[in-house]
Amino acid sequence: MQQRLASASALIISVSLFLVGPRLWALGKLHGFMTPVQMFRDRWECGHIGTAIFALLAILLVAYIIIAVMGGGTALNAISGGLVPYWLGGGIVAVVVRSYVFFGGMRGTAWVNTFQTVLFLSFGAVAIILICGRIGGFSAAMESLLASETTASLLIRERMPPRLFVSYMFIPLSTIVFPHISIFCLTAQKMSQFKKTVICYPICILAIWLPCVFLGVVANAMTDVPEIAANPDARGALALLDPSAGTAVVAELQRVARRAHRALTSALRRGILCTTS
Repeated sequence: MQQRLASASALIISVSLFLVGPRLWALGKLHGFMTPVQMFRDRWECGHIGTAIFALLAILLVAYIIIAVMGGGTALNAISGGLVPYWLGGGIVAVVVRSYVFFGGMRGTAWVNTFQTVLFLSFGAVAIILICGRIGGFSAAMESLLASETTASLLIRERMPPRLFVSYMFIPLSTIVFPHISIFCLTAQKMSQFKKTVICYPICILAIWLPCVFLGVVANAMTDVPEIAANPDARGALALLDPSAGTAVVAELQRVARRAHRALTSALRRGILCTTS
C-alpha cells in the first residue's frame, strides 16, 4: 500500500499545489489571510463558521499528530533494544515537537522539516547502500523475490485491479486542505515558490519513499528469521479472516505481526552494525 500511496501522492499533491496553491496565495495577498479559518470566516461573513472549522480541523489533526508520536515511540523502543519504553519514547517525541513549535513558530517548524528531510534522505541512502551490500546487491535481492511465488507479486501489479490502483489517487486530494499546507499557500512570499515546490516534490517523494519501500519489500525474503517468516502468514490470515471471528484470534495475529516488525528492525540493525564493523 505504501508504494501505491507514495506514487499517487507525488502526482496528485503536485497537481493540487499547481492548480489550487496560486489561487489561495492570491486570496491571501489580497485580503491578508494567513489561515484557512480566516478565509472561510471572511467568505461567509460569519464568526461561528470560523470557530466550527477551527474545532473540526483541530479534531481531525489529533489522529495525524498522535500517529507520528506513536511511530516515534515505536522507533525509539526498537532502536534502543527495549531500553526506552514505548510510552517514554512517545513522550520524548511529543515534548520535542511541542518545544520547537512553541518557541520557533512557523519558521522554526519549517527549518525542522528541512532538517528532517535531510536526515531521511541521508539515512535512507546509507541504509540502501549498507543493506544492499549485505544481502548481495539490489539485483540479487530482486531476483530472490521474483524466484518465490509468495513474494513475486510484490514487484508487480498483477493482483491489483486497475480501479483499485486508481482509487489511491483520491486519497491525496485532501492534502491541499490540511491546515499547514493551506497556510503555506496563503503565506508564501512569492508565487514563483510554487514552481520549485511542484517540480521538486515528486523527486523528494521518490528519494524518501524508495528506501522505505525497498527495505519493506526485501524484508519479505528474509525467511531465515522465524518471526519475519511468520509475518506474511499473519497478514494473509488477517486478510482472509471472517469478520465474525473472535477478538482473541485477531489480537494474536496482530501480536505475531508486531513481533515480526520488531525482529525485522533488530535484524536490520544487526546487519548495519556487522557491515560497518
